[in-house]
Amino acid sequence: MKFFFKYFFTFIFIFYNYVSGFSQPELLTTDASLTISNVVYSFNDGNEFGEEQISTITKLKSGDIFSENEFNLDMMRIRRFYFDHGYFDCIVDTSTILNDQGNEITVNYYIHQNTPYKINSIEFTGLDKIPENLSAQIFNHSDRLISLQSVYVKQNLEAEILRIVKILNNNGYVFAIRESVNIEKNLSEDPVLKNTLNIKVAFQTGEQYYFGFTTIRIENNKYGISEEDFRRELQFHEGELYNKKKILDSESRIASISLISTNSLTIDKIDSARNIIDYVLNLTLRNKYQIVPEIVGYSIQSKFYGGIGLSYLDNYFFNTNRTFNSRIRALFNSFEDIRVEFISQVSQPYLFNNERLTGNLGLSFDYWKEPEFQVQQYKTKLGVAYDLPEYTFINKVFMNWTLEYNDLQFNFSGGNTASELSFNYFNSRIGSDFLHDNTNNLSFPSTGYFQSFSIEETGLIGSLLRNIFQLNTFKFLKLTTLNKFYVNIFEKNNSPSVLGMKLLVGNIFPYGDNVFIINGISVPAENVPTDDKFTGGGANSNRGWRSRTLGILSNPELGGNFSFEGSIEHRTRPFLDSDNFILKDFGFVTFFDFGNVWSDANKFRLNEIALSVGGGLRYYTVVGAVRLDLGFKLYDPRPGHVGVTNWIWQDGANFKDKYSIHIALGNSF
Repeated sequence: MKFFFKYFFTFIFIFYNYVSGFSQPELLTTDASLTISNVVYSFNDGNEFGEEQISTITKLKSGDIFSENEFNLDMMRIRRFYFDHGYFDCIVDTSTILNDQGNEITVNYYIHQNTPYKINSIEFTGLDKIPENLSAQIFNHSDRLISLQSVYVKQNLEAEILRIVKILNNNGYVFAIRESVNIEKNLSEDPVLKNTLNIKVAFQTGEQYYFGFTTIRIENNKYGISEEDFRRELQFHEGELYNKKKILDSESRIASISLISTNSLTIDKIDSARNIIDYVLNLTLRNKYQIVPEIVGYSIQSKFYGGIGLSYLDNYFFNTNRTFNSRIRALFNSFEDIRVEFISQVSQPYLFNNERLTGNLGLSFDYWKEPEFQVQQYKTKLGVAYDLPEYTFINKVFMNWTLEYNDLQFNFSGGNTASELSFNYFNSRIGSDFLHDNTNNLSFPSTGYFQSFSIEETGLIGSLLRNIFQLNTFKFLKLTTLNKFYVNIFEKNNSPSVLGMKLLVGNIFPYGDNVFIINGISVPAENVPTDDKFTGGGANSNRGWRSRTLGILSNPELGGNFSFEGSIEHRTRPFLDSDNFILKDFGFVTFFDFGNVWSDANKFRLNEIALSVGGGLRYYTVVGAVRLDLGFKLYDPRPGHVGVTNWIWQDGANFKDKYSIHIALGNSF
């Protein structure tokens, strides 16, 4: 009997535990919706990349509904990220904590990164039959993107492979590909070999090919366009060694022709016996004539104008690639500040049969009216643009000569009297601009550097004509340099988070005595007109100040001869990967602006540099970013009786004078 009870109670104990074990609910398989209260990343042996960067990899965020599937995928994403950065032995563990109410959950990731693996050897195979000069280019150590004893990073290896394939593609090997990649871990305990890798990359180059004949097909050629107008844009010629870059450059140049709607260069046929590739260029044309109504908005001298316009375009003027463009616009800043402008321009590519030279001839008439004055301006501008080779630092040069005639009328009122003052002046402006630009995108640049040097002389020719025709003219030399930098905050090339920096320095040198004939009287005058002077404040300047209100000047609106200003701006597009086509184009910025305007360079003082901070909203469209900025005067060197204090946090600061709101189109820089 004793034997029976012993086994009976043993059976009851096992059965109870078996049943009770299945009766407990599984947290991660419950049908209840759990809100994530927090996502915690714990690093056990170092934090190589940082919590902020790791959080961009995972999908689950605080406030989201918990998903067991995404939870497991996030763990795999973290492992893959560390693996791709050389941490092959990285261990990622997880846990979850449910709150007392059973409706919120905390997600924990425990990361033990271990020692990263370094590259012990790199071997490229399949390249033994390429020419020596090509081999020297591929194996040039200064150009290689990976090196021995560096930590393995998958992205760097792929970039190096892409570099090699690109060199092969640009030197005749049209079918060159990476065949395989083999990465082996060294298992040796030798300190020299421990935690190292051997990499073997096999390439298949194929044979070198040459360009054959290119057939041009123009769909519905209703204007009778000559094929030669497009053939001369091709950057390769029959019999040349195949070069993929020249294919891309040709497509880019043809796309820049305003008459072209679409173009594609595709392989027509391959002659494997003679190693020749024939191409076909397929073109579709847009309408030769275009009349387009416009709604416009842009900044003029730091003031934003909106308005309407009408433009006419002839995309094939006088039966060649030159274009004719004419437009009229009415612009509005306020009821007392309006502008009307008419512009006609002819653009001529292949000036003097040089593919790098482009010429422009423009005629314009401007009328603008402000409370104190009105101006009529007639202008003729001749310009030449020259594209320099890519290997030069300065990659574009602009030369221009502008003749302008201005008729001005000023209205003065004081007490019960009013008077008018009118005069006219003629200017001959000769200017040059030298540009370096390797930024990667126009609407949202994330990498690259832009630098421009501008020089403009006004008065040399005007002074010669002054005595002959009794003309008023201005005399000055204006120098300006603008520098813009863009840096990715994350490694990903198309990162939606970018740091931009701008620095502008400009100086105007008036020269000679200046006397104007006004109402028949000789009057000493400024050598620099107001429109040519530098102004501070506004949407594209120091955004803590309204347009043309910043300057160490008696009247900042009239501007000064010396400007020093800059900006540091963080731009982000957090919804770029969103499926919502409206939401994905929103962006945000935070900025720090600095600078000011002085009457002359020798008046510059460090303690007079104005500082502002702020943030803004962006919506990116096909015509540029529509932006709203709110700027605060962090430091005002001249607060006066309105602003009261220099620093925004000082006692007695008048907050109503410490901020400005700006609406504009396009990036601030």
